[in-house]
This record gives sequence, structure tokens and C-alpha cells, in this order.
Amino acid sequence: MFDLNTVEVRCTHHAAFDPAEQPGIRAITYEGMPIAGKKTKVFAYIGFPENAGGTVPGVVLVHGGGGHAFPHWVKLWVDHGYAAIAMDTTGYFPDESESGWHHGLYGEFAEDGYTDAPGNQSMQEVTDDCVEKQWMYHAVADVMLARRILAADPRVDAAKIGMTGISWGGVITSIMLGYETEFAFAIPVYGSGYLSDLTLGSIRRWFQSEPVRKLWLAEKRFDRVKTPVFWLCWNDDNNFSIQANTQSYLDTRPGNEQTILSIINGMGHGHTLGWARPEIMAYADAILAGRAVPQVLTQPQGRAFSFDIAVEGEAEATAYYITSPMRYVKQNKYGYGEYPFMEQTWQTIPCTVSGGTVTGQLPEDAAGYYVEIRTELDGEPFVLTSGYVEFA
Repeated sequence: MFDLNTVEVRCTHHAAFDPAEQPGIRAITYEGMPIAGKKTKVFAYIGFPENAGGTVPGVVLVHGGGGHAFPHWVKLWVDHGYAAIAMDTTGYFPDESESGWHHGLYGEFAEDGYTDAPGNQSMQEVTDDCVEKQWMYHAVADVMLARRILAADPRVDAAKIGMTGISWGGVITSIMLGYETEFAFAIPVYGSGYLSDLTLGSIRRWFQSEPVRKLWLAEKRFDRVKTPVFWLCWNDDNNFSIQANTQSYLDTRPGNEQTILSIINGMGHGHTLGWARPEIMAYADAILAGRAVPQVLTQPQGRAFSFDIAVEGEAEATAYYITSPMRYVKQNKYGYGEYPFMEQTWQTIPCTVSGGTVTGQLPEDAAGYYVEIRTELDGEPFVLTSGYVEFA
């Protein structure tokens, strides 16, 4: 579907839009996928560590709904020693308006022979024909092209480029996994596959039409995934649900032993909340260095459960459970406004960790649960979990 060879790897620096708050981060455009014979442009922020003394790893950063390219996100990774690029996946460019962003080519970004890339509202306009006019087609391609830009730079180790995406960016990451095998790691935050049936959150409505299901269900290509994946999500997300993240994790783990899941209690949903989790950089560092990450080796089953984990050092475990089948209802639960959230409240019981085995006993009224393991990775707090288990 994606013939990237039709696109030239070339960046144009737009110095007037360099972010003053993040010195060293540059504003660029690069060529995107064509539409009806015309070229498109993608806006991005890019940065490289100074005085690295050799090649550095890289990361592609994919924003979610309501977001655009974030220079601060790039700076976080640059300060951690990575080359980083964050692109806008919705055809927007920075401007001086109140919103700070303008859809479509304008001013110095406009050029003969180019046309506007679609905005993400076109997800509802997906049809079986003319895929090159569809937002998700361009969004996924933008990510793969961004990886090519980093890989072509002599300062970057092309074999050590990963990616992470938040919310809709996590969805884009999940879809991309089935098309691009060159990423060294992938960290979808909130977003996952199985959004048409297993998710209970509000994003489900975008995946009900047959053309969308035919083209953009990530799980259709999970059997192709060769990349280590860290599925990271909130246990009461208004957009997604842990059933979808769990199945995405279980589908992509075979053959990828470093693939893990982390269901975070009280995380909230947002860009800054998503990129702030310490597990993200710790996981990326470990994967690129060839070090083992904490893992759940087998999955718990039943109310009396025992399963194996692999961690270095100490670990503690807690089971999170609910006492009725999970149900989402519209409510202003966290001050976000009226959105679908869990009707239930999570309850907890402590588990025992001994010799790499976690054991626990749930009460008889437990209807579903997952187990959280708290440990460290390279000195950083690290939370990983089992998948979510439901009782019929």
C-alpha cells in the first residue's frame, strides 16, 4: 500500500518557526505521500544531541487528537541522548493565530505542485477507493517517512530508531506495526488494535464502517509484527479500554519476548500525562542496549492464580479487580466532561511474589482483574502488568 520510493527524503528548514523555548530544535518540512499526482508537505520539529561523540539512537514521536508536532516532546528525548522528530500528521502548519496552527499550505509553506494533506476529520469519509485521499494513509506514511529522515542522517544509528505515539498517535503506531519492520521498538500509549469491537471507549465509533474496518484495523496485521512493543494504557480510559490493549499485547507477544503490557491506575488521558511515564524511556534504553526488560512470562487464570515473571531485583504485586462485568457509561467522572468511563470502581488485593512467581486469591464476586507488578529498570520505577482477565 505504501510505496515510499515515490517520495524524496529531503528536509527544508524553516528558521522563522524554530521554537524559541527549545533552543537547538529546528522546524522543518518534508515531502509526504502524493495525492492525485501532486506532492504534499509534512511539518515537523527535529533535534539532535550535541557533542554526542558518535552515532545516537533515534525516536519518532506521534501526537494524538487535538495535538500537533510538539517541540517540548522532541527536547525531552534529545536531552536523553536521542535524535527525535515529531511531525504533524493532520496537514497542519504553525501560524500566529490564537490556536497557533493552520490547516493546509500557506505563506512560506505554499509551493507550486503541492496540495494539502487531509485532516483527521476525513476518517469518517473513508471509502473503498482512492486510499491516497485518506487521513490514516498519510498519517501512517508520515511516520515511516520520518524514520527514513532520521536513518539517512549520519549522526543517527539507523538500526536503533524506535517510535512512540499517544492516543490517536498510539492507534497510528499500532497500524504502522503491520507495515514497517525497521523500527527497533514501538510504544503505543493508550491506543491499540481491536478498536471496532473490544474497546469500550468513545473512539470505537470511528471504526464501525466497513471501509474503515477493511483498511485500518491494526489487528489484521499483528501476525506480521517483528518489533518489540510496549503497550501502555490507563485502566479507566474514556477513549480506549484495557480489553483492546490486552488482546493487542497477546497478539504481538509471540516471537517478541520483549513485548510487554502496562495498565496504569489513575494515569489519566493526555499528551503530557502520556509522555511523562518513566517506563517509556527506560524500556527504549533497555531494548536498544540489548538488556532484558521486566516481563510477565505466563498469564494468570482463575480466581486462585499463579503465574511467572522475570524481573531483576525486588518486585511487589497487586491485583486490581471489579465485581461486575465492565460497563462504560457517559459521566463526568474526572472533570473532563461527559464521556464514557467505567461504571465500576477498581478494588485491590495484595499478591505474593516469591522466586519469580506471583500468586493471589480473588474473592468469589470478582468479575475481572489484572495484576500489577512494581519493580525497577535501570534504577527507574517500572510498572508492568498481566493482561486483563474476564470471567464469563
